[in-house]
Amino acid sequence: MARNLRLSEMNLDELLTEMHKMELVREDDVSVNDEGYGREIRVHKLVLRELRNPKNNASKDMRADVERKLSKLLYNHGSEMKFRGQGSRHDAEKSLGDTLSLDRKNGMAAYRLAFIHYRMNHYKDAIQYFNIALENTIHDEPIFCLSDREIYYARLYLLASYLNEVEQLNEDLEVSPAKKKYMDLPKYDSYDIKDFIKVLGVGLTNQEYEVITDEDNRYVSYDEAESYFQKGDRPEDTLIIWFDGVNSKMAFNQSEMPFLSEAKARQLVYFLRFTSHNNPGNENSMRNCFEEMNNTSFVTNARLRKAVSQLRSLLNKLDPRLEVITTSRSPNPSGYYYNGKVPYKIICRAEESSLLDQ
Repeated sequence: MARNLRLSEMNLDELLTEMHKMELVREDDVSVNDEGYGREIRVHKLVLRELRNPKNNASKDMRADVERKLSKLLYNHGSEMKFRGQGSRHDAEKSLGDTLSLDRKNGMAAYRLAFIHYRMNHYKDAIQYFNIALENTIHDEPIFCLSDREIYYARLYLLASYLNEVEQLNEDLEVSPAKKKYMDLPKYDSYDIKDFIKVLGVGLTNQEYEVITDEDNRYVSYDEAESYFQKGDRPEDTLIIWFDGVNSKMAFNQSEMPFLSEAKARQLVYFLRFTSHNNPGNENSMRNCFEEMNNTSFVTNARLRKAVSQLRSLLNKLDPRLEVITTSRSPNPSGYYYNGKVPYKIICRAEESSLLDQ
């Protein structure tokens, strides 16, 4: 019955049924659409509104559980919108901001908000959110915890934000009538801060992306990273993965295609970086490569087999020669591993590269 009703027409029981149905059917390998998590977010917001109504006598634990789920949906939606960039930036800001409204200790939401503002030269806002991120590096939900790498980048870009803000304030002061009311400050240029900011900015730009291969990793500018993915410049017979959240894609020689799912890209990256014949990926070691809407990270062997089958199909569609994932029957437990048939390059924005860690 609820299926034929508009969300606004559903009562609490019908909304709860719809919410649980969505949780059951969402899989990490679904194709991403323009709406992202939009419908699920609307359902959870309506459920939460009803639960907060005193007439429903809902328990605090029930409200807290829905708030937690809604916070995670908003974070995932905001992260997807951030990766899409440009036209989706406003949606990313709103969703990540709503996440923090529900959960002020979500350091990763603040971290991503900070970088959105930094890229837009909104340094005051970037400072605010970098500080929130650094004050909340630990969380009950593992995906909301900042890694050591993310803490490093938060501190580095916080410094850059402060310096850029100082430079802007100094320029404003030079033309402000209020300057005459105060004593002369030491000459700004004598400290070489402008030169330092310029050099720091160039350094950050030149290390915006991390390139990971089967031999090493290094940091490069966006232009250099992009060149690896351009048809005329791609290394021959090399699997190239551009890991950019919802926009993740892969290429091999003259062929390229999108993953359609961040989780699917994560799974392939895991196989390439962390598996071998003696260390295959299995349902226990690959839990972080699957997206969960509830509080568990349990992944069945059947679900892993399905995911690997889909991944192999994607690789074969890209190029039939890409039989790079092999089934291992031993050691126990069995699993799947990268067989090294072709070399690879994985490209990711530096401050997000912890997404590719184990």
